[in-house]
Parts: sequence; structure tokens; C-alpha cells
Amino acid sequence: MQVIRINYHTICLKTGNNIIKMNTDVNNAQMCEKLWNEYEPTLRKICQHKLASCPSEIDDVISETYFALCRNTESGELIHNPKAWLYGTLNNIIKTKYSEIKKLRKNEISLTNRDNELFYNVDFDGEKISYELIEKIKYSIIEQLDESEKTLIELIYVKKLKFKEVANVLNMSESAVKQKNYRLKTKIKLIAKKKIEEL
Repeated sequence: MQVIRINYHTICLKTGNNIIKMNTDVNNAQMCEKLWNEYEPTLRKICQHKLASCPSEIDDVISETYFALCRNTESGELIHNPKAWLYGTLNNIIKTKYSEIKKLRKNEISLTNRDNELFYNVDFDGEKISYELIEKIKYSIIEQLDESEKTLIELIYVKKLKFKEVANVLNMSESAVKQKNYRLKTKIKLIAKKKIEEL
């Protein structure tokens, strides 16, 4: 017997030269829900094991897997082995997520390197903030910066380019770069002050 078509409303089976058409009373949403209820606990356990170093991502990965299942069932595609399909989908999403996290952490590490004077020379009214305090808040500061500000940090404080070189890279005037740098330092100081007050 060979399944030649399935859309969760109708199943067509081929047996020898005969084709048997079977109507089912299970619609796409019900099929999706049934599969999800059966496999979700195991998928979550796999996630908790594989994403132990970044537990905040678990719910996102589980949600993405669920939505992939919904899209598949809505399209009427046949899933010969739901368990294998779900595990494969989950693992692919985890790989993608790890790649994103690795890239993000690499950027954060370079932006917050100890040699980066932007973070480790922050002061309030002449009083320098301790290294220990900066270590506690530096990643939350980075999260509040936009991409252009992160690029500026990378060029000036990580790659140690001169203002003129940064101006050439960003295609703007040297004075505009200096202004952006001044605003960036002011913004970081304000964010740092707020974060320290929250501690």
C-alpha cells in the first residue's frame, strides 16, 4: 500500500492497481494541534538541553517550530514521519539561533573589550566608574544602542581609526563624525548612570 496524496481532509492510498480515496474528519488545525500536543514536551526537553547556555531563546525556538508545523499542515504536505520531521525542524532552528547568538556575542565582546576606553573611562562629575560596575552593565548599554552607534564604536574604539579615517569609511565629514562620537559618549554616560541607579 502506498500513500500517494494526503491533505488531512482526504487520503489517497494506492493498492496494486486500485486507488482508494478516504475522507477524514480531521482538519488541518486539528492535525497540527494533535501532533503538537504529542511531541511538544519532548521538543522542549531537547531545547532545554541544547540551549542550556541561552535559556531565554527556548520559547522562541519552540514557537518557531510550532509555526513551521502549522505552515506545513496548512499547505497539505505529507509528513511521513512527524516525529523525525519535528526533530529535524527543531534542530535546524536551533542551529540558526546558535549562529545568530554567536554572531551577536562576538560583536558584543569586541564592542565591550577591556581595551575599549569608551566603556572603561566613563565618569560622573569627575568620579570614574569602577571596572566591576561597568562589567555588570556594559551589555545592557550595548542593547540600547542602534546599529550606527555600534558601528561608530567598532571603528573608533575597537579598530582605533582616526576621525578622518572613520569619516572616509562612513562617507561623512570629519566634524560630523566628531559630533556623533560626542553624542554617543553622552548617551552611554546617561544609560550607564540610569543602570547604576537601578542596581
